[in-house]
Amino acid sequence: FNEFQVYYTSSESDSSMFGGNSNWRGPLWIPMNYLIIQSLDRLYTFFGNSFTIEMPTASGIHMNLDQISVDLCRRLLKLFLIQSAQDHNGEDGEGMASSQRTCGGGGEYRRFYGDQKDGEMFGNVKELKDLILFYEYFDPETGRGCGASHQTGWTALIANIIDRVAKADDLDQHESKAH
Repeated sequence: FNEFQVYYTSSESDSSMFGGNSNWRGPLWIPMNYLIIQSLDRLYTFFGNSFTIEMPTASGIHMNLDQISVDLCRRLLKLFLIQSAQDHNGEDGEGMASSQRTCGGGGEYRRFYGDQKDGEMFGNVKELKDLILFYEYFDPETGRGCGASHQTGWTALIANIIDRVAKADDLDQHESKAH
C-alpha cells in the first residue's frame, strides 16, 4: 500500500512539486491585506457601529468593522516594529533576540547590501541598524520576510497602514478626553 500526502508549507515550498514555489498558497501579502482593510473601512461607512463580528473567532469579543480594520492594521504593523523577546517566540521555542523585528531588519540589511570589509560601506554603519527591507511577502506563521527583499512598491502600502493606525489612535485619544 502506497501512502501519498501533501504537506502545508507556510511560505516557501520544500519540494519542486507545483513549480517549487508556494507563494500563492498561503503567505501574507501586504497588498491583499490592504484591500481587505479598505473594504472593511467602506463597509463600516455603510453599516456603522450596529454591525459587529466576533473577532477573533470564538473569543467572545465583538467588534464593529472599523475596529476590525484597525486591529488588522496593528497586526500588520507588528511585522515591522521592534518586538521584545517575550512578545514573540520562534518555531524553535528559543524566541527572538531582544529588540528584533519579526520581518527582519536590524542586521538583515547585510544580506541585501553585503558585508563590506573594505571601507565598511554598509557593513557596520550604526545609522543603518533600523533599515527595514520591504519583502515581497511574509511567512504567515513567523512573520519572516520572504521573496524579493526590495519590494518598495506594494509593500510600501505599510505607510498607509501606519497612517490609518495613527488616525485611529488620535480619534481614540480625542474621544477619551471628551468623556
